[in-house]
Amino acid sequence: MRPSVRRSSQRYSERPDPQVTLRMRLKALAAARVRYGSRRLHILLRREGSA
Repeated sequence: MRPSVRRSSQRYSERPDPQVTLRMRLKALAAARVRYGSRRLHILLRREGSA
């Protein structure tokens, strides 16, 4: 009897995240400015040139 593991999951290889620095900066801004929402944080990132 064959194992019930799909071939696509056997060949899966994790790729590195291309936006690690952006995510880290967004988390830092969100921690510093807790009351800001996602729209305001996006504006701050655009002003910095990160987004």
